[in-house]
Amino acid sequence: RDAASALNNLGVMRANLIQVTIKITWKKEANKKPQTIQFVTTSNVIRSGINETFRGDAAVAAAGAWNAGLLTGGPDRALLAALAAGRNPQNFGPITPDQLKVANKAVASRYDYCKNKWFGDRGVVGTRSIPDRAATRLSLAAGMNNAELTTRVAGIFSQESDFGLIPGKWGGEAGPAQLSGAVLKYWRWALVDDAFGTRLVRDSKGKLAINNRGQWDGSVFDNMATMRNIVMSYGSDYTAAYAYGPGHEDGGAAERRERHKYAGEVTARTPTYRNFFDCLLGKN
Repeated sequence: RDAASALNNLGVMRANLIQVTIKITWKKEANKKPQTIQFVTTSNVIRSGINETFRGDAAVAAAGAWNAGLLTGGPDRALLAALAAGRNPQNFGPITPDQLKVANKAVASRYDYCKNKWFGDRGVVGTRSIPDRAATRLSLAAGMNNAELTTRVAGIFSQESDFGLIPGKWGGEAGPAQLSGAVLKYWRWALVDDAFGTRLVRDSKGKLAINNRGQWDGSVFDNMATMRNIVMSYGSDYTAAYAYGPGHEDGGAAERRERHKYAGEVTARTPTYRNFFDCLLGKN
C-alpha cells in the first residue's frame, strides 16, 4: 500500500537524488494472489519528503492506475507512468473571496476583447459551447486565476456540463462538475465542503455515500473546487481528463477506449482555452 518503509534508509531527501525505482506489492482482495507494479519516479515527485510523498502521490497513483485497468501493456503502460509520476494530491480548499474578486475583475475588463480575439464569431469549439461570462468567472476562480490550471478546469467543465450553470440541464450527477460516487472511492481527499449538497449521506453502516435522487442543492463553488483538486493532482491535461472520464475504474478495453476518447476531446480544445485565459489575465 505504500513503499515508504522500504526507502527509509535514504533518510532526508538528497539534492542529487535524480530517480528512484519503486516496487509496490499489494492484494486487491483477500485470498487473492498479490499483485506488483514497479516504476521509476523522479526527484520532483519527492520534493516534500520520502514518506509523505510516496504515501500521498506515487503509491496511491500506482494502485489507482492498476485498479483502473491501465496495466495492460503497450501505450497504456506509458500513461501509467505519467499518472504515477505526475500525481500531487492536495486539497486547496474552497474558492476564496479574493480569487472571485480577481476573476470578476478579469472578466469585467477583458472578456469581450479576449472572446473576440480567440473565439471570434464562433459559438463553439469542437463539440462544446464557448464559456459565457459566468462560466469564465467560475473557471478562473476555481483555477485560482492561473491560466494553466484554469485551462484544465475549463476543459473538464466544458466536457461535463458544456459550461452550463442551469441545474435542469445537467446530467444525473452532482453539479457543473458532475461529481459522482467515484469522488468518495478514489478522491475523498479532494472533497470540498458542500460539493454534493444533501446528496452526501451516510449509509446503513454509517459510511459516507452518494444518493443521487432529487435535485442537486450543493454549492457550485465547492463543486468546482472539488473537481479542481482532482484534476490538478495529475501531471497533464490528458491524464487528468483520462482519470476523470466516464466508465468504471475496473472496466475493460471498451471503457479504456471511451476514456481515451473523452481525454482526446478535452485536450483538442484546451490549447484555445489556454490562449483565452492567458488573454484574460493580460498575458497576450
